Amino acid sequence: MLNLRGALLILALLATPAAAQVAGPVDQMQLETLRMQTENAARRLIDQQNQLMATEAQAQADRAAMELRLQRELPVRIPEPASGPRSASAAAPAPVFPSVPAEALADSNRKVQAAARDRH
Repeated sequence: MLNLRGALLILALLATPAAAQVAGPVDQMQLETLRMQTENAARRLIDQQNQLMATEAQAQADRAAMELRLQRELPVRIPEPASGPRSASAAAPAPVFPSVPAEALADSNRKVQAAARDRH
């Protein structure tokens, strides 16, 4: 990358109008050769970067496909309890659900119905 940058910098400095006036026909040919070599090197670099990105994308796709295949093919294992089987009565206690007093429910119902009537 440094060689490419250095070549581009030299090319930019030598391609100024003052340098072109001082340079003779042989120097112009050398400049043109250098410019073409620089452009070719830049194209090769871009090609290599594109190939690298394509290879990385293919590797990611292959990895994802393998993970999917393994998920499909491997059996699902349910972990066994740490301390052995438990009886149904020793299981977790029944959940406690919140309760709402009947008066509060009736009041809420009246408000909802009133709002629905006022809307029409």
